[in-house]
Amino acid sequence: MERIITCGPFVGSFFEEITNFRPFVQWVERNLVYDDLFVFTHLNRKFLYDNNVIPIWEQYSLDDGKQHHHLNHDINQKLYNMISKSLRNDVLRITGSQPKEIISLFSKYPKNRIRTLLFNKQFNRISNDSDMTSLKDTIAYIPSKQHNKKKLKQVLTHLQNNYNVIVLGDSKIHFHELNYLNNGYVMWVDMFYFIVQIIGNVKAVICPVSDWTFLCNLQQVPVFSWGNGNIYKENGVYNFNNDNYIIPDTKVNNIITSIDRFLKGLDKVPK
Repeated sequence: MERIITCGPFVGSFFEEITNFRPFVQWVERNLVYDDLFVFTHLNRKFLYDNNVIPIWEQYSLDDGKQHHHLNHDINQKLYNMISKSLRNDVLRITGSQPKEIISLFSKYPKNRIRTLLFNKQFNRISNDSDMTSLKDTIAYIPSKQHNKKKLKQVLTHLQNNYNVIVLGDSKIHFHELNYLNNGYVMWVDMFYFIVQIIGNVKAVICPVSDWTFLCNLQQVPVFSWGNGNIYKENGVYNFNNDNYIIPDTKVNNIITSIDRFLKGLDKVPK
């Protein structure tokens, strides 16, 4: 009898996926015994995995603004069960296996946030297969809506006046009209793929402490952040041995002075 593992369906946000669901899938891949492994997730997140990915129904990947943690505001428990059953049937059809041969993991849909234990996670860098040499001297600025817009605008103005900078991010950033991704990309299909690729090719990323700091650390990209970010600093659980510059100070003048010091230090690093 075969042993087939399925993970998901995952219908939530990108950052919940890369901090919780994807690391769990990678832990399963490395530690459990199986004949085949299938991942159920968003169509536009297939690039996160080396496994067999069967996408959830396309219409529920269109609007990342409706995705919160592991939840999707358009999906209730009944609909989630229907999606799950449909995807399991796809696996049965593809593999020719029997229902009793399928082991479903991360397949619950509780109202409260799913928290996977750290020792059940494996964190691996997301593949960066794009060569965007034109961005090698560019600073990416990610002004998350979780932070004060006025302060973020002051930092942006300083960067625009002194550096080659682009604004980058998903639908949950300020100054969306300046988003580099507006430059001809098909947003819902390519957005997160291109964000990861761009981050991997720029000189550095500037952002307040957030999940973006996590992503930069995971990708081993120089990042400057301000706020409460101990988990991202050296020896922090989400540092991943990345060189970064994180300050607790949130006063604009101090942030700007520290950004200049951080970027000046990058210029001194041998290439």
